[in-house]
Amino acid sequence: MPAKKDYNEEQLHSLPFKAGGIMGILDFFKPKPSKQDLIAAEYHHFIERLTQQGSLEPITVGVSLKKNEFAYLETQASLHETKSVSTYSSSGRVGIRVMKGVYIGSGSSGRSQSHQEMGFINEGVLIITNQRLLFVGSTENRIIPLNKIVSVDQLADAIGVFSETRTKTMYFGVDNPLIWISVYQMISKTGAFGSLVKESR
Repeated sequence: MPAKKDYNEEQLHSLPFKAGGIMGILDFFKPKPSKQDLIAAEYHHFIERLTQQGSLEPITVGVSLKKNEFAYLETQASLHETKSVSTYSSSGRVGIRVMKGVYIGSGSSGRSQSHQEMGFINEGVLIITNQRLLFVGSTENRIIPLNKIVSVDQLADAIGVFSETRTKTMYFGVDNPLIWISVYQMISKTGAFGSLVKESR
């Protein structure tokens, strides 16, 4: 039987497979949480914190608000809207419209077809108050009174907002759509947490 070997502390730290090192290797092979898992975890933490606070507290934002208007959520966001794209097909080939009546890569006869595509508009800041939803971008702004909003839909990484004031749905890319939907429901008093909104500081 081989003799038992005693290690001092310095030698133990120099061993190639310490317990911590083995756990690190095992952790490497653990499945990484998906983006949706992280969104759900952040949402549950937000709701827990809100329940402990007892109300949704107003925050300070970098835009001017109206009298008796309070902001509750602010984040970096991107604005997207659908746009009509036309193509021209002829003899099995498809042309792309570069201007009205002018197509590249098509034959001399055929027909034009139009379809909707999602288009990026601008980067900016999205803010929700007790009166409005505000998108403040570098080149584009959107100001939507809450009482003009018809619907707010949740997507994987965005919210879709349809308003009486615009003909197209506006899509705002945000980090956590679950939190945004919940705060909108709280403020508009359409969700389970509608009573948890504080309108003073």
